[in-house]
Amino acid sequence: MPAFGGALAWLTLEVLRRHGITATRLGIVPTRSPRPAGHLKSWQIAGYAVLACVFCARIATMARSYLPMHSAPTSSSSTSRWEILPDAVYAVALEDLVIVAAVAALLTAARRPQWEMYAIAGGPTVAVHLSYGVAALAFLPYALVRLGLYRRHGRLIPLITAHAAVDVLGLWLLTLSAQHYLIGTYIENALLLALALVLITR
Repeated sequence: MPAFGGALAWLTLEVLRRHGITATRLGIVPTRSPRPAGHLKSWQIAGYAVLACVFCARIATMARSYLPMHSAPTSSSSTSRWEILPDAVYAVALEDLVIVAAVAALLTAARRPQWEMYAIAGGPTVAVHLSYGVAALAFLPYALVRLGLYRRHGRLIPLITAHAAVDVLGLWLLTLSAQHYLIGTYIENALLLALALVLITR
């Protein structure tokens, strides 16, 4: 899985390069800006992405209890903590680089309408979460928010960082025992509340 994710990332970057879209233009290499302001903006983008990701994931998790589903992640303390990293790498490579950045860059270069970008980004995002069944539709708002943040700020690294952090933390929690999972969830909720308060007061 990580090998496929790496190959997919490389192929995407190569296609973009052949269309004249550099790493700087894609938002992987940040443009020069005042350090304090630039760093603060990146953290704000990552913060909004984290909140959107977690909120949609929580909605999907609750909805799968009532809607038809095929399969979904379950808690298992037998899962190795190192086994979660390949899944996070694959998710970041597929969703953030391909579905968000590449779609936005190529369709912008082709002068396609905005609605087309959001439609193309939304569909695959739902598709990669079909293990949730119909509840995968809850990830659609996350796809739209993530693409909106990217199109507005042109920065990919904060989105990648946010997505990877949420995925690694969420998958790591699934490796814990029921008691530790509950404690970890409480800590996660407290951190999310603190993050939301910081973003609101900025």
